[in-house]
Amino acid sequence: MKLHHVGIAVSGIAKHAEQYRRALGISLTSEIIEDELQKVRVAFAQVGDGVFVEFVEPLGDDSPICNLLKRGGGLYHLCYLVPDIEAAIEQVRRAGGVIVSGPNPARAFDNRQIAFVYTPDRSLIEFLQE
Repeated sequence: MKLHHVGIAVSGIAKHAEQYRRALGISLTSEIIEDELQKVRVAFAQVGDGVFVEFVEPLGDDSPICNLLKRGGGLYHLCYLVPDIEAAIEQVRRAGGVIVSGPNPARAFDNRQIAFVYTPDRSLIEFLQE
């Protein structure tokens, strides 16, 4: 398992990406991608060797990040690259975690499979199939 990205819930990608660029010198390394299945727009900024910040903006009022944005937004999830997404999901389930969604194809990752889970302590984790 390897850290792939940190998801940040934002009200607008362009605005927040510009703030990151000014404050931290981090610039977007991708286009803004609409993912209707996940109900979000996303864009990435590389911050290290294969590690990214993912800016996540709601695609509509029924987006899963709307409630987090009502509380100010910010850290949304950690995403780990995994060799076997089904095994990673099962490991969380056996430990007492909850499966939120997936596996589902993700437009931002060339339709590779992703899944969201809550760990037993309610941290939101995304798994991305290698």
